[in-house]
Amino acid sequence: MVATVVELWRYPVKSLPGEAMDEVEVEERGVVGDRLYAVTDRQGKLGSGKTSRRFRRLDGALRAPCTSCRRAAARDASRRSRARSRRPGARRVSERSLRGRASRHARRHRVPSRRRAASSAHHVVA
Repeated sequence: MVATVVELWRYPVKSLPGEAMDEVEVEERGVVGDRLYAVTDRQGKLGSGKTSRRFRRLDGALRAPCTSCRRAAARDASRRSRARSRRPGARRVSERSLRGRASRHARRHRVPSRRRAASSAHHVVA
């Protein structure tokens, strides 16, 4: 039996809709640029698409380094957050800091819609 790759997707922000890719770089821990960020509330609890539909309105594509993200200090991160964020250099940002930024950034940089690629099963975050 031969497997065929039909689509390549990357999810830069944990649980947000991803972005279709023409090609990806794969390293020991997976796809480069995948799940570098996670959205948290003010208490540091990770956002989840399983508990909120609001994230469906956000575009999870990563087009440029996040300049408004704050790096979470390890001592401030909960055990659960650290366990879920296994990649070195993973960053946590608040949901509030993301509101509207993705769409404004896309308009400013003339980023094509991710709808150009066929839809695939991907998850969303709260």
